[in-house]
Amino acid sequence: MTLIATTPAAAGMHAWHCALLICLAGAAGGAVNAIISANGFVRPKLGRSIMCPGFLANLLVGAFAAFASWASTGQGLVLTLQRSAISVL
Repeated sequence: MTLIATTPAAAGMHAWHCALLICLAGAAGGAVNAIISANGFVRPKLGRSIMCPGFLANLLVGAFAAFASWASTGQGLVLTLQRSAISVL
C-alpha cells in the first residue's frame, strides 16, 4: 500500500525548510523590486561616512516581510502540529 503525502510535514519537510523557501521567495521579490525601481539594480557602496546598501536592502526587506507575513498567519504552527501528529501515528 502506497501512502501519498498530502501535507509538507508528511512529505518530510520541516518548518525550517518552509521558512527558508518563504525567505528565498521574499528575497526574489526584493530583487525584482530593485530591478524595476527608479534607481535600478544599485550595488552596495560605502561613502565617506554613509553606507548605501543598494539592492541588498531590498533583498533583506523582502525576505523579512515574506517571513513575517508567513509566520503571522500561523502556518509555521500548523506544520509543527501536523508533524507531531504524524510522529504519534
